[in-house]
Amino acid sequence: MGEEKVNKFLCEHLYGGKYGLVKTRYSLDGSKVVRYETVTEKIRQSAGEDMLLHMDDKRVVVIDEKAALYYPNPRKTINTFAFELKTKINAHGNNQGWLFGKNYTNTDYYLINWITLPDDVKDKHWWKKDIEIISVESMLLNKKRIQDFVRGVFSCEDDLFGKYDEPDY
Repeated sequence: MGEEKVNKFLCEHLYGGKYGLVKTRYSLDGSKVVRYETVTEKIRQSAGEDMLLHMDDKRVVVIDEKAALYYPNPRKTINTFAFELKTKINAHGNNQGWLFGKNYTNTDYYLINWITLPDDVKDKHWWKKDIEIISVESMLLNKKRIQDFVRGVFSCEDDLFGKYDEPDY
């Protein structure tokens, strides 16, 4: 529900609208964004497909949107993100995190989002109320580059996730 509210804001202000990616013909990997498409099927969203960018060279770029829902007004509470290697959430019958998990192979980019709400909002579940987002600060990150960086830091084998597949690791 919170993710839907953030996605709606992004559709109005980042992807669409007067200065959005489509209108400004934003360039990504040498191609221009022609249109965007929100993924609404829950199973695809759970697998890391939230937004599709249709490019002028006929490619489709898959974006997984990540938002700090529990940390609105981020400059006061959080200024970074953790890239999930393993999770206790068992949505796909395993505990793979979204950075290296085998169920998330379609993702090309992560759109990391920091949300700003009115200063007087104290409710942890703000999205369930009639509270409007003031702004969202976003960062578009190439998934493969992040994976390559992590592999380089840990000097691990090609299948980094294999290590985290062991229950007690």
